[in-house]
Amino acid sequence: MESDISIGLHSQTLNNKSGIIAGSEITTRGLMDSFSKLPFVKKIYRYAPGRYNSLSQDRPDLMVIEGWDRSLPEFISRVRKHSPGTIILYWCLSFFGFKHIVKFDVDGYLCNSRKVSSILNKIAPSKFVMLAADPDRFMPDTGKPEKAHRVVFLGMYHHSKSDDVVNLILKEAIPYGLSIFGYGWDKHPFFKACWKGVLPTDRIPELYNSAEVVLGMTEDRQRRAGMINNRVFEALSCGACFISEYSTEMEKLFGDVILFSEKPGDTGRILNAIFSGQINTGELSVKGRNIILNNHTYDVRVQSILKHYWSLL
Repeated sequence: MESDISIGLHSQTLNNKSGIIAGSEITTRGLMDSFSKLPFVKKIYRYAPGRYNSLSQDRPDLMVIEGWDRSLPEFISRVRKHSPGTIILYWCLSFFGFKHIVKFDVDGYLCNSRKVSSILNKIAPSKFVMLAADPDRFMPDTGKPEKAHRVVFLGMYHHSKSDDVVNLILKEAIPYGLSIFGYGWDKHPFFKACWKGVLPTDRIPELYNSAEVVLGMTEDRQRRAGMINNRVFEALSCGACFISEYSTEMEKLFGDVILFSEKPGDTGRILNAIFSGQINTGELSVKGRNIILNNHTYDVRVQSILKHYWSLL
């Protein structure tokens, strides 16, 4: 099955001048780097809204779309027109635009939720594929023992984030020197005081390595569906000490490597234990990195994606 193929990758953003960086841009870069290691992948094309000019000549064999955007029906239509033999897969990693996603003219789905994958499978063949990390980009920096930040959070602010979870994870971290990076937090009435700006994608590993603790949050619907976002995999791949609200799926996957905050007061209690030396963060760092290396790299994920592609030919 390993005949020469070309791959197309569509993300919600791609080198936007505004500084907005969607998670799908990071994800598709990880896929690109792993696909490029395979000798039978001859070409990789990247697309994003407004960047469709080359579609008429590219003609990829496999197109993977990650992330909802209003332009996707037009994009898919153009792929069908210029390259009718292309197998199109939509990777569903959230519920944004879900009522439209189920109507897409695609050949199959990928999904990081077993529950949602079973629903999508009734529409088109669906395969359970989680997010991951690129351990060659997201890796520990042992040459910088001094940490520039005590506690950091990286992520885009939008109203779909639960206030209860935002307060549970972020508010209690303020007394410990919380620094927030990401688009939109300068508009937040309370947390804008902790905002440090938008971070270029190439500096994300540097941020995780510069922090004593990294915080994470999952949107309510994604957590209930068992979805785990890319931030978890990437921070652990850097060897970060990671605190998150509780998730059954994360506990199954990572066990005690992640420090879970389940009720008000937990985040402050955990941070106090870390900074007073009661928690061995060095041990957590090694365990987290090893879990990623052994199970959750994009090298592993592209094999799952290719198997799904080959099954649809």
